[in-house]
Amino acid sequence: MINLVSNAIKYTQSGSVTIEATLNAAGRILIKVIDTGVGIEHHRLDGLFTAFTKIKRHRELNQEGVGLGLTVSKNLAQALGGDVTVESTIGVGTTFMLIIPAINLKTGINNRIASTRSPMNKNTTSFANI
Repeated sequence: MINLVSNAIKYTQSGSVTIEATLNAAGRILIKVIDTGVGIEHHRLDGLFTAFTKIKRHRELNQEGVGLGLTVSKNLAQALGGDVTVESTIGVGTTFMLIIPAINLKTGINNRIASTRSPMNKNTTSFANI
């Protein structure tokens, strides 16, 4: 989440960065990071999540990056049972969407991971749809 917001701020010279969060009926949290920045060419979108990918266009706005942030963000989201996706239009802006399962605060259970106690009182984690 921090990486998505940080990128939006770096690539938005004027306009705004907006964060929207919703919980859908399927029990998934959708967080959108919407900017009015420079935008990303459509043919470059798929490569954004590949390690060490840096887009040369508007590189001066983020010179220190090495091209790992979006890869790490997507991998973390997927490890939680979610994903990160992107939509963009040159000169209009970009929207990154983080989708993750919501955890039931009463049970501590989500759609992907459940922690249980084994017969020997050891914590175990089961990775399955519950």
